[in-house]
Parts: sequence; C-alpha cells; structure tokens
Amino acid sequence: MARPHSLKNLTDHVVICNCNAKVGKIAEELYTGMVFEPPDVVLLIQDEELWRSHPEWHPPASANGRFYTVTGCPTDKNDLKKVRIKHARAAVILADPNHGELADAPSTLTAMAIEKQNPQVHTVIELVASGNRRFMKGTEVNEVICMSEISEKLLVQSCLTPGIKNIFEDLLTFRKGASQLYTIPVPPPFAQLTYRQSARKIILADPPFILIGFVATNHTNDTYETGKEDEARQRPSLPSHQDAGALHSAFSQIVINPKANLNPGKDTVLSSQDRLVIIGHEQPDFQSV
Repeated sequence: MARPHSLKNLTDHVVICNCNAKVGKIAEELYTGMVFEPPDVVLLIQDEELWRSHPEWHPPASANGRFYTVTGCPTDKNDLKKVRIKHARAAVILADPNHGELADAPSTLTAMAIEKQNPQVHTVIELVASGNRRFMKGTEVNEVICMSEISEKLLVQSCLTPGIKNIFEDLLTFRKGASQLYTIPVPPPFAQLTYRQSARKIILADPPFILIGFVATNHTNDTYETGKEDEARQRPSLPSHQDAGALHSAFSQIVINPKANLNPGKDTVLSSQDRLVIIGHEQPDFQSV
C-alpha cells in the first residue's frame, strides 16, 4: 500500500498526544521488525519548546516509516481534525511532563475529546497515579497503562520466578523472529465451540501459533454457563468501538490457560463476540485450521 506524502490523506495511523521520553521508543517499536506494515505516526505536541529541547525523545532518523509532528491542543476538536483522528487506528495519550503528578486529569480530558470525535479509535492512556484508574470506568478508554503498577507486579514476579522479566520483554518487543501476543475475534468456525474444542482443533491443524486463552468481552460470570449454547446466542452486542478490537468492557474477563470445572473455563462456550488470545510469529491465519 502506497504511503501518503502528507497528512491530508492519512488513514489507519497512530496518533500520539503529548511528548515525553517514551515517544522515541514507541515509534521505534512500531517501526522495527513488525510482522505487519509499520503504521504512520502523528505526534500532537502542545509544547514545541519541550519537544525541541529533548532530541533524545525523537525517533531515530532511520525509522522505517513516516513520523509527523503537529502543534496543537489534544482536547481541541480542530487540532484533532488536523491529525485526522477520525481516520486513526489508535490514539496513545502520554502523561504530559509539564503537569507532573497532576498529568492524569488533562490526559483524561484528552481521552474524552478523542472518543467524542472517533468512538471507533482504540484509545490507550498512560496514567501517573494508579489511584486514578477508577476514574477511567466512566469513560470509553480502551486501555489504561500505569507504569507504577506494572513495575511493582514485575518486580514481584521476578522475585518468585527469576528471568520472567526477559520473557515479558521478548513478548512485548516487535522484532523479527520473536513471538507476539494477538487477540482476535473468534472465527466463525469456532463460534459455539467450547474453548477445549477450539484448542484441540487448533492443535490438530498444527498452525504456526498457539491458543493460550480467551477474552470474554460482553459477559458477567453468572451468564457463563458451560454448554448452554442458547444463552450464549442471546448475549448482548458490544458498542462498535469494542467490536473493533478493544478488550475494555464493564463485563470483560481475560482467561489465560483456562482450567477445567471452572466458570469460565475450558468448557465455556465461546461466542463470535469473544476474542481468542494467541501467541504466534505472525498475524494468525485460520484458513488452514
């Protein structure tokens, strides 16, 4: 697919709001050794002087892709229009260093402004304080990343299981030859199969990926009854932005390595509105399964 030469026709791109030390690494990961074509990236900057004074934040000049910068306010609908937010695949809202420990409030307003302009976009927000996570429940933000929470959990896991940090690092790094985590909607041939049946079917087909779990995107525990297909068919549909691939839902539940005799578990009937969690070297292709 030919890349546009300007923002005018940009589509399926990633918008980053605010600049901090993570911008360069995010762009580098998006461009380096991915199993799909690297997306265009647009950085919406409020403080040009801050960006200019930190060249170490900039993506490498050799980055294999387009990187645009636009000056503006991420809560202003006209500036969001400049970065073509309505045509973006994802929006990443970074904590603004100018606001320090109070950055979560303006970040939340940014997320709300973005979702208002494009409810379909997959919105990821970086929080400074884990206590502010509760305020995200009333928004349409798809992913909330709090670095302090991740660091604490990874420290504990590393103490209990030496070397686990290296495994997470490998899974989260886009480099050629490395396995990646994917979540995909349950393919039609697998809808109304149990997780156990789906896993067996994939193992027998021997594809270049492994099924490790599923995401229940629209259920509560009391609607998950193993083997009850009629109830599974009557589950309410999701809002469109969640159908597009979000794991965020008031009723979402991630089940990795499901156990037998639990609910949800190995014998849970999967719906086409659920998602499979897969490890693979490339985007899973179910044509041969």
